[in-house]
Amino acid sequence: MKRKNDSHPGRHDKEHLDFLDDRMQLLDTVRRMIDIELDRRGVNAEGMERTPPAPPPRRSFWQRIVSIFTGSL
Repeated sequence: MKRKNDSHPGRHDKEHLDFLDDRMQLLDTVRRMIDIELDRRGVNAEGMERTPPAPPPRRSFWQRIVSIFTGSL
């Protein structure tokens, strides 16, 4: 019985390696998409700690009064 030489990948081995490369590229793409979404939501990916968004600037009393009168124009 002849022993198969493993130093030269066969057609099936090349197909398997190509499939694995495609899967790795897909996983990298998904990982980048997840990182972008976590950044958008303000979540730290390593510790999964959420950083609260900065509170909106608070308007002074006079700014609120002016907006009441100018809002109806």
